[in-house]
Amino acid sequence: MGETISGLAASAIPISAHFFPDWGEAIDGDLWLIPVWGLAAAAAFRLLFSSPFELWKEEKERADRGASVISEIGAGRPLRFTMLEFRFDYSNGPTGPLTEIRFSHENVGIHLVSYCLEDFTIEIDGQIQTTTPPPQTVFQQPATRGHFDCRLSSPITIPSFPSTVKVGFSYSYDTVPPTKVRRTGGVLRYVLCGPQLGDPVEGFWYESQIEE
Repeated sequence: MGETISGLAASAIPISAHFFPDWGEAIDGDLWLIPVWGLAAAAAFRLLFSSPFELWKEEKERADRGASVISEIGAGRPLRFTMLEFRFDYSNGPTGPLTEIRFSHENVGIHLVSYCLEDFTIEIDGQIQTTTPPPQTVFQQPATRGHFDCRLSSPITIPSFPSTVKVGFSYSYDTVPPTKVRRTGGVLRYVLCGPQLGDPVEGFWYESQIEE
């Protein structure tokens, strides 16, 4: 903007000289330059003071819009599932049955979240076991990660590896203070490469996903 005003001020001199050739002579000395220098001073003031303020204002508005979007995302869908951990019973040796699943998650919002694991099904090589989770409400602080352990209704001995495992689950959750009950979950597919601690686990892949 400042450059535009300066350009107009500079172009005023030859234009005035063209249309009013006697204009400069009618004014003593350099008094006719006063309006031109006034325009130039106004342009310099805008360039030095107004333009940086306008740039700062635009950046602040952009940052405020970004913070608002992040806040809305956190308030709308704050609980994020992150991973599963398959936990085996090694009390009788280096290998053992699958006894527990650990669900890991993250609260990406700015409010405390309360959640409950509603249902849980595990399928290993076509054999399905449904486990009723304990009616336990868990609280997760904002911007933190946590986990929830769920024991199987009965231990599962996996006959051979690698083995394909599908886990279906759903959480219900709400913020504190409460705003709206939501559900998240799905069916995940993994490939277990061995029963021992440290054996690789491939996945996960979503077979289906729930966001309500």
